[in-house]
Amino acid sequence: MTGVEIELARAILVIGLVLSAMLYSVSRIASRVIVTAPYLALMVLGEQWLTIAGWVILSLVGIAAVTWAAKTWPLPRSWLFAIAVLVPAGVHVLLMWLAGAPALSNLSPYLAAGLYVTNGLTAYDAKRQGSVRTLLSAGGVALVTYLIA
Repeated sequence: MTGVEIELARAILVIGLVLSAMLYSVSRIASRVIVTAPYLALMVLGEQWLTIAGWVILSLVGIAAVTWAAKTWPLPRSWLFAIAVLVPAGVHVLLMWLAGAPALSNLSPYLAAGLYVTNGLTAYDAKRQGSVRTLLSAGGVALVTYLIA
């Protein structure tokens, strides 16, 4: 999986979800990114640095895609959400295919799926509530989760 024991991984996910929910209840930041912070903390504990760098880059790709789509067409929010999730996922699949890398690498299918979904959730929230606030909240909760675990 990530080199992290399963009980520790479960604890990280629970702690991260609770911290994300607490942050959301206080500040209304990170409503969809609630799963991203524990995911990032798990990647840090597993020393998956390339995965984290990919999350940042693909989140920025998603932000650019949803921003461009919102400025170009009068799309409903559900379409913008789909663009925010599907464009980074499509770019990820394409780059993995071009590199000849296995799509799921050494991660479990659930964690690998996180690579395709969490950056799109982050991109949609960044467009809705601001890139800096969204990325800082996801990174901050991930850091606190990492420190607690």
